[in-house]
Amino acid sequence: MDEWGLQTWHDYVILGLLIGGQAFACAFLIWDRRSKRWRRGQR
Repeated sequence: MDEWGLQTWHDYVILGLLIGGQAFACAFLIWDRRSKRWRRGQR
């Protein structure tokens, strides 16, 4: 039971990191585009 529980916990951690990484990448791209537009607007 412990080994199975550890395996499922490990899978959930990997899934969370993958989903979190994709969400962070998307948010970073959107923020980068907005910051570039804002910089162009300032100039």
